Amino acid sequence: MSGEDFNTGRQRGLGKGLAMLLGEAPEESVSQTADNGLIFLPIHTISPRQSQPRKNFNQKDIESLASSLKNQGIVQPLIVRPSKQIGKSEEFEIIAGERRWRAAQFAGLHEVPVVVKHLDDQSAMEVALVENLQREDLDPIEEAAAYDLLVNQYGNSHDAVADSVGKSRSYISNTLRLMGLPVKVKVMLSEKKITAGHARALLAAEDPIVAAEIVIKKNLNVRQTEALVSVKKYSGNVNYQKPKIGKDPNILRLEKDLSNKLGLKVKITDRGNSGSLSVEYKNLEQLEAFIRRLS
Repeated sequence: MSGEDFNTGRQRGLGKGLAMLLGEAPEESVSQTADNGLIFLPIHTISPRQSQPRKNFNQKDIESLASSLKNQGIVQPLIVRPSKQIGKSEEFEIIAGERRWRAAQFAGLHEVPVVVKHLDDQSAMEVALVENLQREDLDPIEEAAAYDLLVNQYGNSHDAVADSVGKSRSYISNTLRLMGLPVKVKVMLSEKKITAGHARALLAAEDPIVAAEIVIKKNLNVRQTEALVSVKKYSGNVNYQKPKIGKDPNILRLEKDLSNKLGLKVKITDRGNSGSLSVEYKNLEQLEAFIRRLS
């Protein structure tokens, strides 16, 4: 499919557009070169795009990938587009695969496999965004910035972006709201000191930076952060006490059911994806009776 074909109609799905644009190239190894437009380019003729969605790269990950590339080479080609002509030499910019390009440089490779596509700025941005989303390479702020670019610079609706990347409209809208956070809180989110759930709750805070510092210091979960923001008494007080949150009704019901069945007091501590269960007994006879039930 040509670049012109790819650019017809702005309400298309990016996922489908990506598949049509790239054909089978993303799933092929370098050894599977049958008429797929794969070529090798000198690494110095390739450079990253300034508007690439992904901004943060972990150096340890780059070094680990570089070690693999030294032994196995690049299995999946980069996607590039022509950028400029200097004399007889043509230069290219990366649409997808900047991490592989960085690792190839670190590994000392002189050339890399690429698929060249002729795309305008919006199409290149869309392909890069979908490729990164599929790999889960973007942090929440990078993802929000990419959606913001598609909406505000290229004129896509929230519905169109949602359909394009396979997300719900509410997910796109909520992610875009993260752009309203102070820079310092955005950095905390990018550095994984807080989660996207924390960040959305902090949007309602009188002072999101102070509130975020409390969240980190007190190790608050999202529900506790929402409670913190709702009380609005934390301003300037990093020593604010962690709000007490009532136990989940489902946990209370389970405790009651187990207590009735065992004849002992049961306590369940929920920690999200993990937790603990404790059983209280009044004397050794109760403990022995409980152990006999288990055996």
